[in-house]
Amino acid sequence: ALPVTTVKAARQADIQTAAEKAVADGDADSIGQALFNLDLGSGAYSCARCHTLGWSYGQPGVSGQGAFGWNLTGGSVNSHFANEEQLVGFLKSGSEYGKLYGLNGQGSGRMPGFGALLTDEQIREIVDYVRSL
Repeated sequence: ALPVTTVKAARQADIQTAAEKAVADGDADSIGQALFNLDLGSGAYSCARCHTLGWSYGQPGVSGQGAFGWNLTGGSVNSHFANEEQLVGFLKSGSEYGKLYGLNGQGSGRMPGFGALLTDEQIREIVDYVRSL
């Protein structure tokens, strides 16, 4: 069996390749947008899966406008997380039920942590994208 770190690095490389292809094909304007909407692994690595209504059944609405996960548009991410580092930490570790996050946010326990799936650079690309919504 391959070491976990080798499998993790290979998966991260696959994710990066898929995101770069989406940008090259014109399906995304940035790596962050591509990662947010990534359909690799049936959306297992995608933010849009929960944060975009209709994404899971192939009829996506406005990217990041909310569904199972809260609405990320209209500057709401910036008002919940005053700085980039808070948001990076949240995306890496996910939500813990009852724990306070950012400014007046309380965890539901539903947000998964992506720190084990994505590289720090990939997470920062997503942060840049969602902070622009």
